[in-house]
Amino acid sequence: MDTENIAFGLLGQVLYKMYGTSITPDANRTLRISDGVMKGYEYNGTIAPVKTSFHGLYDKYAGFQGKYPFNLSPRWQNVPKEFDLNTPFDFVSTNDIVGGNSGSAIINKNAEIIGLAFDGNIESLQGNFIYLPTFNRTVGVDSRGMYEAIRRYIRPTACRRIAGRESEIIIFCN
Repeated sequence: MDTENIAFGLLGQVLYKMYGTSITPDANRTLRISDGVMKGYEYNGTIAPVKTSFHGLYDKYAGFQGKYPFNLSPRWQNVPKEFDLNTPFDFVSTNDIVGGNSGSAIINKNAEIIGLAFDGNIESLQGNFIYLPTFNRTVGVDSRGMYEAIRRYIRPTACRRIAGRESEIIIFCN
């Protein structure tokens, strides 16, 4: 057992003695189900929006002259004319995310997959210890953005949408 696991175990004991069952336990190595809503948050004196689009990706790239951390790989630097820059790219929600959730499906109230969890915002780092609903956000990639990127950049001739509703996208790639 490493030092970090021992420290987390001791911290868990302290939290339990202080708060009892009034806070949720650590979910590492267990099935995780988290509910939340799409909601922006205060960020650096402004409001972080609920969602971004590909317009934002290219705005950052151009605004910072392609310099790190807003540089793009050569494949993404030239936008195909048929690419829809209005397509939702990422979104944030109040779901509680911790390490190990990346790649988890995000579903809506109709049990439709709307994206995949891939990160938490920087303010959620304390989420290993306590969830703060004002600041913690899960960052998800929108399924519509994945579909647009796959069909326009990755495999433009091999992918097709096989589900009809916009919120329920199933991608088939050869």
